[in-house]
Amino acid sequence: MVNSLPDDMGPIDPAKRDPNLPPAKYLGKPHIGQVKHESDVKGMAWSPDGTMMAAGGYDKKIIIWDVETFDKVRTIETEDWVECLDWSPDGELIGCGGGFDKKGKIYEFETGELMEDLEHGGIVYACAFAPKANVFACGCFEKMVTLWHSTRGHMITSITTEGVLKALAWHPENTAIASGGFCAAVTVWKMNVDEEKPKEEILWRNELENIAADCRSLAYSADGTKLVSGDWADKLILWDSATGEKIWEIANPEEKHYFAVAFSPEMDVVVAGGWDWRATMYRVADKEKLDDCYIGAETEDHVGGQTVRNVRFSPDGKVVAFCSDDRQVHFWPRDDKTRLPIGAEEDVE
Repeated sequence: MVNSLPDDMGPIDPAKRDPNLPPAKYLGKPHIGQVKHESDVKGMAWSPDGTMMAAGGYDKKIIIWDVETFDKVRTIETEDWVECLDWSPDGELIGCGGGFDKKGKIYEFETGELMEDLEHGGIVYACAFAPKANVFACGCFEKMVTLWHSTRGHMITSITTEGVLKALAWHPENTAIASGGFCAAVTVWKMNVDEEKPKEEILWRNELENIAADCRSLAYSADGTKLVSGDWADKLILWDSATGEKIWEIANPEEKHYFAVAFSPEMDVVVAGGWDWRATMYRVADKEKLDDCYIGAETEDHVGGQTVRNVRFSPDGKVVAFCSDDRQVHFWPRDDKTRLPIGAEEDVE
């Protein structure tokens, strides 16, 4: 996917890695590269065609990057810091949330113009466009999920929850929306966005075992049959999305605190990131750990050992991207034919 890299954004020299970091399981090279922001990067999203990446954070900007060249396509100035963002399925809109202005916002991609200013009663911590409808969902501090018409700007409905919202995920067929947050539970709401005012109906709700297990991240598989959650109590859980039955869980003893999860488009791999400065890939079939993608070396402008805030597979499944408190978005290849098995000797060009 990436053919060439600017000199200051290429793979990290293995000799410059922080010696305190465990050895990475490189895929031929340390990683494809990274792009730099002026402050912590909190949210990001691929364009639907996989040619661009939108990312934003505390610097009150959304930067659109060309992932072939790592050049800036454009910068959208936001009124406040960005906590979350998403790209609409048709590629025309970029939505975001965050900031003390308590607003969700929708921008036109081509012009960077603010199209919709969506007021809430608290900070918007999570947002997501519906895959097959003009609907933009926001989850916020006021313990509420709000659904908005993404091109007309009016609220369709709101759903009251039991805790501050930190995670949202749409079922790929728009038939449900999953939510999580400070209520220490995963809730799936039955949804029909074709209705003028969708009903507030719970499909299932599962409380997490630890009262402190705030759900921080959610993702559906491409066929909608599975849902993965990551929580503050260091657990990654795979659920049957229709019944809420737990398929497996991974308890991380290293205080990972999962902030980000994603499914590969092929649905065979889950990637998760958190406090332990890496994104880790697990095989869905048997939860076997496959690979670690580390943030990288500790240099003057690149501080290793930072929290991973968001993680996404490219639409074609070939690249894993994640952003972190090190002010960068990192791009790693995901290729089963070249991935080294865990424990194998490094092979870095």
